[in-house]
Amino acid sequence: MGSGETAAGMTRVHRALLQGLAEPPRAVFLETPAGFELGAGAIEARFREYAERNLGLTFSSAPYRRPDDDPSLHAAAFAAVAAGNYFLAGPGSPTYAVRAWRGGPFFAAVVERWRAGAQLVFASAAAIALSRHALPVYEIYKVGQALHWTEGLDLLGPFGFDLAIITHWDNAEGGTHDTRACFMGMERFAELRRMLPPSTVVLGVDEHTACTLDLGAARAEVRGRGGVTILRGEETLRHEAGEGFPLDDLAPHVLVGAHAPGTPPGISDRAPLHPSTDSAPSPNTLARATAMIANGDLPAGLRLASEGAD
Repeated sequence: MGSGETAAGMTRVHRALLQGLAEPPRAVFLETPAGFELGAGAIEARFREYAERNLGLTFSSAPYRRPDDDPSLHAAAFAAVAAGNYFLAGPGSPTYAVRAWRGGPFFAAVVERWRAGAQLVFASAAAIALSRHALPVYEIYKVGQALHWTEGLDLLGPFGFDLAIITHWDNAEGGTHDTRACFMGMERFAELRRMLPPSTVVLGVDEHTACTLDLGAARAEVRGRGGVTILRGEETLRHEAGEGFPLDDLAPHVLVGAHAPGTPPGISDRAPLHPSTDSAPSPNTLARATAMIANGDLPAGLRLASEGAD
């Protein structure tokens, strides 16, 4: 999502995604992207209120804000992820999210749930972090650092994609100055794009707009009030809300259906989700599960946390 993940106008998008789940929704908000902000709790509360009011859902929260937080918070975060099947993440800093998640057990746990059929609904900063090349928005726009890119989480790299995801593509908050392309402005973004490898495809997502990717069907759909802009080589493609397009538009030189060994299969042939449980894991169970995950035994740790048994 380009923005507006808790706006009333995006409720239909959430409902459509929730209907695609194989089991009753168990929504989880990932706190990490804004974990450094003093108002992180207010952001979580806004998501929770939106889910209850607009979607009739009770949200869990995964309080993984910092890698060096108290282990009890991490244990609760892992337990929430283990039980969830609809993950929301949004505002904050893309580079902070990448630093906190890349190479660590928490984001690996989220990806493991995605492999099992969960939906990932990432907006704004969180969506940028999923790129191979992540835009350092705060560093350039607020701090004044020289134009550059940082290494992202590259969630879709195993499928052959080489993406730079840019949210807030049509931002107009600048008034008299250009803040499109996530506050960079188009002139400055043109310089940034010249720094990318020739193979990189830019996916620009307008505000209050979602671009949903179905890897099994090799299709994308645009929903919301705006559209998406795709920059690949010398081409510029535009798809408006209500339109679909093949994922080949995002990976023009890659056979989308060819999966690298050990990567998530398409949505249509993913394994069933873990069954839900009404029993909350005990503190001892959470500690053991977290230790398993930290030591690299991700499947066993997630299974223990989701079962809630000592």
